[in-house]
Amino acid sequence: MEQRHNESTQGKQKLEETFFELITAKERQEVINWLESQKGEVKNEEYIKIMKEALEVVTYDYWIATIEPSIENEKICYQEGKKVATSIVAKEWQILCQEYNPGRGSRMASLYELFIWYTLRVAKGYWTYEEFMQNSDRLGNYNGSNVRYSKKDPKHYKSGLELAGTRECGGYKDGQGNTCKIVTHKGKFLAVGGCYTVSGKKYPIGCISLYYGVFKLHTYCHGVVVLTKP
Repeated sequence: MEQRHNESTQGKQKLEETFFELITAKERQEVINWLESQKGEVKNEEYIKIMKEALEVVTYDYWIATIEPSIENEKICYQEGKKVATSIVAKEWQILCQEYNPGRGSRMASLYELFIWYTLRVAKGYWTYEEFMQNSDRLGNYNGSNVRYSKKDPKHYKSGLELAGTRECGGYKDGQGNTCKIVTHKGKFLAVGGCYTVSGKKYPIGCISLYYGVFKLHTYCHGVVVLTKP
């Protein structure tokens, strides 16, 4: 019985690996090349500092989750169409991330790891820099998104938290403008981006704020899992 359970768990985790993107030296170099091509164009000093530090610190390969997490049997799982897990405080998310797949070194992503992945998507042309860091209002599930159904079409119109994997944004279905992302940074928890209740101009995808608990937009947050071992 225990063997069957272990096989089932391994099979499930194998299936869920399709929802992780591998970031290697090749992808990091692509980010470096894009940043060098933007010298003098990108004037956001905070962003430049973060990316410089990120590429100095992250010299290893990692896998990062590409859809929002759900909770099943008190553990993180990844499956399109399931309810996205929210209303969980950051410290609990940190534990859930660690317990997701300890054999592969699962943990909560750092700000550096998340921003390398986000900047890679800009480098590949999935977003413009302006959409990423300045105004994401027309992307994803932000309340200003032009891909929401019209209120004049009540059969399809919806304005709320979407299910995991509902829509693609920037090449992946990780819920931009649906939920904020919780990451670690220098011993603190940060919330990145915005959720469906806010404007993407005020809280663009690359917006960084100190996580302050399950209040207002930070109610709709989730921890981002990375895997650090093959």
